[in-house]
Amino acid sequence: FDESVVMKETDWRDDIKAQVKSFQPDLIAMSTTEDMWELGIAIIEEVEDYIVRNKTPVLSGGVFSTFAPEIAIKHPLINLVCVGEGENAIRTLCERIEKGQPFSDVTNLWVKNVSGSITKNPMSDPVDIDAMPTLDISLFDDQRLYRPMAGKWYKMLPMETMRGCPYKCTYCNSPDQMELYSEATPDASFFRKKNIDLVYNELKYFRDEVGVEYNYFWADTFLAISDKEFDEFCEMYTDIKLPFWMQTRPETLTDYKVKRLKEVGLHRFNVGIEHGNDEFRKKILRRSWKNEDIIEALKIPRRHGVPFTCNNIVGFPTETRELAMET
Repeated sequence: FDESVVMKETDWRDDIKAQVKSFQPDLIAMSTTEDMWELGIAIIEEVEDYIVRNKTPVLSGGVFSTFAPEIAIKHPLINLVCVGEGENAIRTLCERIEKGQPFSDVTNLWVKNVSGSITKNPMSDPVDIDAMPTLDISLFDDQRLYRPMAGKWYKMLPMETMRGCPYKCTYCNSPDQMELYSEATPDASFFRKKNIDLVYNELKYFRDEVGVEYNYFWADTFLAISDKEFDEFCEMYTDIKLPFWMQTRPETLTDYKVKRLKEVGLHRFNVGIEHGNDEFRKKILRRSWKNEDIIEALKIPRRHGVPFTCNNIVGFPTETRELAMET
């Protein structure tokens, strides 16, 4: 941990106003989940004067906007909502703004027109994640890259190895993303795996050029890969030599995989259980593994000395207190 990095003591309201004043943005965009929507709106409202005075377009994207665009577009300061992935949409939008061209027909965007009417543009194919450039994080303060993990601070970045998930859990947004795209773009798959050579190049770049100390693999189910792909990852990561975190499902764990991952740098991981009642988990969540199988699977990381945490959810619709206590 770099001791020169300290927590800011300024007020975030003053910081965002100063940032907007110095940067003079032509577009303000935010990406939020449902639980972060209110915070995102609070930030936007802090710079309302700038937005109104300059007629600056404000774009809302992310999971919340994708599945509740009709709510997002109602906010008086939001005039653009991205439904689905935004990489291609925001690039086209920025090009149009730069050239002073209209942008009411940009794919994946809902556009609130001056009259108040809403143009709902169709969705384009999922982006080619192998064609995406390496993240440019030069605009972020160094403090932004630090995250806590097991009681320590690390310079850490989330790393992408795949997008989407092959499982159909009812509480997760990924199956809904799959369905959304299968209806809008039936010839393209939302579930994609990034080329392992590109993953290596990004890991090496962020380690060597940015000073990343810890990798955070945010794939919904990191081990939703073939045995061949698993061995390729381990061989590749042997050269990275940094601790990492992942999340997966109990049925993907084997002695070989946990042992091998620990050898190349697995520091700890998270596993989704989600509920303690077999029948509820199978019927309501579409997760069919039984408790005894989960317990046996989670003895594997214990044997190999790999710490892990478990995801569980309390408060499902129809869930009783007794069911919650089983969890």
